[in-house]
Amino acid sequence: MAVAWFNGAACFSRKGLEKLFPGEKEKHDYLTVAQLAEECGISKQTVYDFIHDHHLPRKREGRSVLIDRKVWEKARKGTATHADRKEVSRKEIQRQCAEARDLGYVTISDAARHFGIHRGHLYYYAKKHELKTIKLGGQVFYDKKQLYKILKEENVSNKSNTQKTRTAQR
Repeated sequence: MAVAWFNGAACFSRKGLEKLFPGEKEKHDYLTVAQLAEECGISKQTVYDFIHDHHLPRKREGRSVLIDRKVWEKARKGTATHADRKEVSRKEIQRQCAEARDLGYVTISDAARHFGIHRGHLYYYAKKHELKTIKLGGQVFYDKKQLYKILKEENVSNKSNTQKTRTAQR
């Protein structure tokens, strides 16, 4: 059997390996991208994206890309696609946001609407008083009770300051 050495690795010819292991010929059931797309009911671009995302081995014959059916089925069963994972993640974040609202947490925009204050003031109070926060996805939730308490204290101090200045002006 002929052996060729490339970069320190031994490479054997296919004929030599077939003689060495006579009954173990590889059997492949190759399908084109169009056939896979039709069989699975998805677009050809989705098949190409799946092949790329999962690094599936493929073979080219001319302009056609061929994929082994067994490899394709194993990849489809074993892992969820990126879109599937993204959808599950989005649903999980929505569920967590609903739980946070049930626990009495609000977003800045909700709090601004509720208290009639600009968002910038709320960010200032949150930073100044170190409010409890929960970050879910891209949203930050603040403890509504704590925020209400801080705003109540700030309004009382603002009223007392305005009363002092009015009495001083008289």
